[in-house]
This record gives sequence, structure tokens and C-alpha cells, in this order.
Amino acid sequence: MTFILCNAPPAMYNPSPLICNNQRSSPPAEIQWLRYSVLALDECRCIDLMKYCPECGTRLEERWIPTDARERLLCVACDVIRYENPRILVALMLTCGDRLLLCRRAHQPSRGTWTPPSGFMERGETLERAAVRETFEEAGVQVDPERLALYTVSSLPTISEVYVVFRAVVESDSCRPGSESLEVGYFNEQEVPWSELAYAEMTNFLRQFFHEHREQKFGIHMSRIEEHGRSHREYRLVTRS
Repeated sequence: MTFILCNAPPAMYNPSPLICNNQRSSPPAEIQWLRYSVLALDECRCIDLMKYCPECGTRLEERWIPTDARERLLCVACDVIRYENPRILVALMLTCGDRLLLCRRAHQPSRGTWTPPSGFMERGETLERAAVRETFEEAGVQVDPERLALYTVSSLPTISEVYVVFRAVVESDSCRPGSESLEVGYFNEQEVPWSELAYAEMTNFLRQFFHEHREQKFGIHMSRIEEHGRSHREYRLVTRS
């Protein structure tokens, strides 16, 4: 049996609007979940831009670089471009039976609300190791990074972030809150605290996941959200004997 990755036309693989969308319809669930990050784009840009040279401390200047055909941050003292690369956030949809692991946030933003374990990738990590580290730090659950399967990849170029979501399965529902969580637990679809999710848009994202989990037919969702538009592509793993 061979697994192949196929670009999935929505009508062929999924008649439900919960999973596949296009540019002319509402944004897909994983995009809606991430939309909170775009609510303060200008503020994020001001905060995220590096201001001083990490080598000499000189204030950086934005200069047009003809060879790159774009503005870059330049240290005029060192005469060196200081590159700022996108930040990568990872999350893990971890299930035990028909239940999904959720964490009640102990810190802002959205303190006291629920979300899957997630956080930013650290230097020296792989994507999978970052996801399992965040899961252990927030929920005390150890997961083998080799057992993770890719679920969604979303690009937010306006705020220079990339979100990568994995999924995995555990046999035991043992968990404990870490320093970043007030509570943690596994919830089936009926038990999810729907009115207490970290972001209102997360509802559609979790509904989509539970839908695919019931069917055991998971897509790999590729999407992006920009200042003036959204797009979404979906792939399916199909078997060929």
C-alpha cells in the first residue's frame, strides 16, 4: 500500500463547507482561528521590527536595497543588512479516543480561556520537537515527535508569521497543567467549553477537526491570509494498493 499526496478538489473529497473554502467564500476554519493575530497588524509590525543592531547597538534604518528590490533593516555603522525572518508558531491537536486536549491559558492574551497547546518555535528545534515541547510545558503530556502528522500550515505575511499545526494520538488521558496553564483536560465535541475558547473564530477550526476525526479522513490544509485577501488549498492522503 502506498500513500500519495493529492491536491483535493473540494467537490471530490469534501462536500461540507466546514473543510474546504475558496477565495470567494468565507475564510477556512484554520484561517478564522488565526485571524486574531491580524487585528492589530500595525501594532504588531511596530513591535516586531528589530530596532537596534545586535552587534554594535546602532539604531537600524530601513533602506531600499536595489538588488533585493525591497526595503531592509540596515546598520549604517556596520554597513550590514540585519535580516528579520518570519516567526513560526506550532500547535498540536492531541486526541485520546474521541477527546481533544485543551489548555486553559494562564497568561495574556485571553487568560482563562481554552486553546490547544501551542507556542513559538525555539532556536535549534524541529517543528515536531517544538510542538511536543509546548505540549509538555503546557499540559504535562509527553509525545513522540515521530508520531506527529501534519495538519495545517498557514502563512500570515502581513505580520511575518507562519503557523504549523500537527495532530497526534495518545492512549492515556493523563495530563497536568504546566506553568502556562490554569487547567488542562481532554474533551469530546459535546464537552468542549465552546463559550470559553481563546478566540471566537476557533469554534469553526475545532468543529472542522472533530468532523475529520469522526470520519478518520484528515486533510492537510495549506492557507494564507493577507491584508486584502485569503486563499486556501487542501490536500488529502489517499491510499493506492
